[in-house]
Amino acid sequence: EKFARTGTLHLMAVSGSNVGLVLAFAYVLTALLRFPRWLKFIFLILVIIFFALLTNLQPSVVRASVMALLALLAFYTERDINFLNLVSFTVLLILFFNPQALYDVSFQLSFASVAAIGILVPQMKKIYENLVKTKPKYLYRFMVLPFFVSTTAILGSAPLTVFYFDNFAPIGFVSNLVIVPLVGGVVILASLSSILSLIVPPLAAVIVYANWLLLKITLFMVDFLGSFSFSLAKVPHPPAWVFWLYPVLLLFFFFAYQSKKARIGLLISVLISMLLFTYAKVTAAREVTRV
Repeated sequence: EKFARTGTLHLMAVSGSNVGLVLAFAYVLTALLRFPRWLKFIFLILVIIFFALLTNLQPSVVRASVMALLALLAFYTERDINFLNLVSFTVLLILFFNPQALYDVSFQLSFASVAAIGILVPQMKKIYENLVKTKPKYLYRFMVLPFFVSTTAILGSAPLTVFYFDNFAPIGFVSNLVIVPLVGGVVILASLSSILSLIVPPLAAVIVYANWLLLKITLFMVDFLGSFSFSLAKVPHPPAWVFWLYPVLLLFFFFAYQSKKARIGLLISVLISMLLFTYAKVTAAREVTRV
């Protein structure tokens, strides 16, 4: 409940970030052991497949694993990676083997978030570069970029979150910036202590104690950020037209900065939304005689 109130419930599930962490660890291991290029490629593929099977092929893990496999294939064959092509092909591939996945909430939320990140983050980066003249690299890498990623992920999955759970966590825009890095640290220390426990148990114990402290800090921040009255808001169940207009509004809004056509489209979309909202209110207030 506390993680739900802070909009960080996604951390309770195995997701793409875990796949990325496992892949990064495996890559560092192959680099230290000086694997040949072809052997490194095969080893990384086997690690991804093993991890996906280990998590019982959860939709979010399958999505991340397929994307990671395709990205690896492109990297080792020296091909450019088009993010939208990568996401689209992954969707088609998963649905080809399991069409019922389309109705899975995890599948929908996962791809909505990833698609929003892929489309909107580059656009937000352009706006940021045009508005901010002095851009320290460390500030962008560790603060601005994580904010863009978490914000677009929340915006992309917002209509589905409201539709399935009838609530929205506004505090998520801030809490994800704080709690996600902390949980990432917890996962890294847990993985490191697990490996070291087989080699140097005393050192592993020290890392476990450090991780305990980090967990305490993480849970304290979850408690603190979830304690505000505005942390979680109940939202009325949205009508069907919201799912058609919301993505259009979102795209026009972020592209309006550099495109006149996008600004016109945004204005038309806002007017249509207002008309539909007014019509829904009028029809809802009308008294109907039922026999």
